[in-house]
Amino acid sequence: MPLVLKYKIEEDSELAVWEVKESEKILLSHVNLSTIDHERLQLIPHPKKRIEFLSARVALQMLNINADGLNYTSKGKPLHPDYKVSLSHNHQFGAAIIHKTAEVGIDVEDISRDVSRVKHKFVRADEERIFEFMKPNPGLWIWGVKECGYKMHGRRKLDFKADMKVCSTEPNSLDNFEIQFPNESLKGGIQHKIHDNALIIWCIERLDIVKSGDKR
Repeated sequence: MPLVLKYKIEEDSELAVWEVKESEKILLSHVNLSTIDHERLQLIPHPKKRIEFLSARVALQMLNINADGLNYTSKGKPLHPDYKVSLSHNHQFGAAIIHKTAEVGIDVEDISRDVSRVKHKFVRADEERIFEFMKPNPGLWIWGVKECGYKMHGRRKLDFKADMKVCSTEPNSLDNFEIQFPNESLKGGIQHKIHDNALIIWCIERLDIVKSGDKR
């Protein structure tokens, strides 16, 4: 069973990472999908993407959370009756994070992924300065943090550059961050682990999303 990481982050929060190895048939035998996830799975045409989708749900189940309780908002954000949930997957791993009360976001990236040619589409100059200490690939970190913020915010059609700005209150630290959206902001902490060439980034909300003027 390729559970490669199960990590208790704090009292009310855990994450799990499942390595993408089994067939779709075997994964389906490990997980109890909700009706809506069965429907979503049938809409994924590529077999490899279906396995990635299932791996994230198996990771969730490794946290003793029954995946058949998953539902989604109209914007696609996961909903569970007992926890805040975020899911991510790539060709290597499926990942899940839960928290009893705070919004959470998780992202899994290949740490060698080169985003240099496209980073102008999602990176602001001031963000690059904040993340420059995250060598050797600060652009990938910015992408991962914005992916987490996007999932926490729970709305579609956000432009990662025009609609999202990452701020940090501490130099060379991501312990306290703020992601500014139009008319809203989200504050929390950023953590990570590196496993087998994968960068796993997660964010946990520290304060409720607060209404504010557009600070950008």
